[in-house]
Amino acid sequence: MKRVKRIKAVIITICIVAVIIGLVKVNIINTRALSPLGNSEENYERIKESFGDDFSSFINDNSEVKIYIDDEKDNILIRIGKENYIIKKESYLINILNNAKESVKDIISEAYNMFME
Repeated sequence: MKRVKRIKAVIITICIVAVIIGLVKVNIINTRALSPLGNSEENYERIKESFGDDFSSFINDNSEVKIYIDDEKDNILIRIGKENYIIKKESYLINILNNAKESVKDIISEAYNMFME
């Protein structure tokens, strides 16, 4: 009985983590496409002129949280409202997240092996 509850808790946790990771990835993709760093208003006006007002409401990125990944400098910029937070890819937070990701992979593989036996 306890084993079943534990498995359910692990599955629910994995699902929640997967949803959060998916939302963050969608945010990163939308931010990269709709509001590149520094010139989002300029891009919005240019696309609005090209495609018209009907399409302009679709491309307007009104998200409060924007995540920019700078591959050249190995930094992550998180913009929440008007506040900017820079996280270096070698930071303590990133290491914790990477370790958590590896732990989740291990848990998934253990659960998979348990179900297949």
